[in-house]
Amino acid sequence: MDEQAAQTEHFPAQTKRFAGVVAVLVLVFIVPLWRLVRFAAGDELHSYIILMPAVSLYLAWPGKKKLPQISTPVKVPAAIFFAAGLGVMAWHRHTPHLPVIDGLSQTTLAFLLLLTGAGFWILGGALMRAVSFPFALLVFMCLEGTRGPNRFGPDPKNPTDIEAF
Repeated sequence: MDEQAAQTEHFPAQTKRFAGVVAVLVLVFIVPLWRLVRFAAGDELHSYIILMPAVSLYLAWPGKKKLPQISTPVKVPAAIFFAAGLGVMAWHRHTPHLPVIDGLSQTTLAFLLLLTGAGFWILGGALMRAVSFPFALLVFMCLEGTRGPNRFGPDPKNPTDIEAF
């Protein structure tokens, strides 16, 4: 078997392993992800959340033929993302009485950080660099905004202030 055939056989194995890890992560986070979908579907302001995974896939799809066929796993970034995901999970677990949106934001961020860590560990650095913008878009979607009035006006996170909207 020549080298090119070996490389094309290796990439599907990476993809299958990553799909398996994604399935396990989704099962572990099924309750918070379901709560996020229910929350977003019932709130006009946050309804875009349901579309963001599709937007990220749309951004990655045009370049799929240019993605590296073989990519070496990089363990240091993977470990950093895994540690960050576990840290966010610990932060969420030890922070009592969070507003619903903040709790959902934390659990979704933990899920995405663990997913990114799995990407670096299984898919490799070259492939993760190629799809870095769609992944970053998902992660930045989860970051909380700053509470309190800002240069744009009143506190956008205060649900009782009708002036903010």
